[in-house]
Amino acid sequence: MYEGRVDGMPVQTSWIDVRSIGAGGGSIAYVDVGGLLRVGPRSAGADPGPAAYGRGGKEPTVTDAALVLGMLGEGELAAGIRLDREQAVTALEPLGERLGLEAEEVGRGILTIANASMADTIREITAEQGQDPREATLMAFGGAGPVFATLLARELGIGSIVIPPYAGNFSAWGLLGADLTQSIARTQILPLSDDGLAAARTTLAGLQARLEQRNTSVPEVRLDVRYVGQEHTLTIAVDAESGPDEIRRLFTVEYERTFGHSMDEPVRDRRAAVDDAYAAAATGLPSAPRPHPTGGPPRSFESFSFARGERLPFALLDRAALESGTTLPGPAIIVEETATTYLDAGYSARVHASGCLLVEREET
Repeated sequence: MYEGRVDGMPVQTSWIDVRSIGAGGGSIAYVDVGGLLRVGPRSAGADPGPAAYGRGGKEPTVTDAALVLGMLGEGELAAGIRLDREQAVTALEPLGERLGLEAEEVGRGILTIANASMADTIREITAEQGQDPREATLMAFGGAGPVFATLLARELGIGSIVIPPYAGNFSAWGLLGADLTQSIARTQILPLSDDGLAAARTTLAGLQARLEQRNTSVPEVRLDVRYVGQEHTLTIAVDAESGPDEIRRLFTVEYERTFGHSMDEPVRDRRAAVDDAYAAAATGLPSAPRPHPTGGPPRSFESFSFARGERLPFALLDRAALESGTTLPGPAIIVEETATTYLDAGYSARVHASGCLLVEREET
């Protein structure tokens, strides 16, 4: 992206469009003045954390709700934490009294609301930007991402999910392994014509020279393009030698994809930008855990199935014990040190050679 807002102020620079919502494991559920159940953005954090941590937290959280529903299996987490279901139930009961519901019904409501909040945010960066989420693959990571993965996929109509190994550490590994990118840009409002592009190429040559001084290579050129009279632009990746007709064609395709139509108006080139990406000393994701025998059939654990609307026996599996190529039919709960994967009924997972879980929705 090359345009956004920080604290309400417009900013035009390269950045990644990341949205954050208050619906994580520590998000606190409450009943508002109108008598409606709400979730977040206030959080119990890690200290004292959810009531189930047994560290003094008393307010009901998403983690407490998931534990009561059985979505976290036996509740054994990293660092020796074992979640206390009784304390989770105790935290949910005051909400149930206000709403006239049992603790498990409150838990279902909390998970449904948190899931809807996440789905709405995904729609903002997909459907509202001209992207169909049903054509995407959902990447679920973090400690709670794999818990919500099949719920989110069902809500958004997404058919494929990828859950990386060590999902709870995925962001940290990504930060260490990401390529470095340098960007340089200059604003010039020019007509999309031969003369306008000639002036833009002169500017690009100067920008490229500055990048070369930084010992970078393989530049990528982007232009901010808009119809004459419009304020907002679309960023189009182009070849430095592209002519007006080709740039206009690329812009029209992107405009129709984003907004569903095009306009019979002149097109204006607003800004020339050059990006140069090069590989830093990258550290890849760790390989999958060394598989070891499961020691017999998987254990069974009763959990609530949102797909079926009732409690069902879920297979309880250790992710480290799953060999490459193994196919896992849902419903199942797959545990590892940094995350828990909730595989609802109607989904199956396959262990990829990389260690990723490839989750697919079964045909219905």
